[in-house]
Amino acid sequence: IGLTDSLAGLVIVYSAGLGTWGFLVLKGFFDTIPYSLDESAMIDGATRLQIFTKITLPLSKPIIVYTALMAFMGPW
Repeated sequence: IGLTDSLAGLVIVYSAGLGTWGFLVLKGFFDTIPYSLDESAMIDGATRLQIFTKITLPLSKPIIVYTALMAFMGPW
């Protein structure tokens, strides 16, 4: 199919391998964030978008940076 020795072939191979690994790492981290934080924000009147942007996203910045660095360092 013409992917030998091409940039498109490299992108496909690295995306497939790192995508699954990154997904598993992220899922494991998100499972550790307590749902009680979401529940308390809902009681205070926050919407789902506000909960994600103001609580979940700031708590997940370290794992997002780690995953991005590993996704870069793997192919390099």
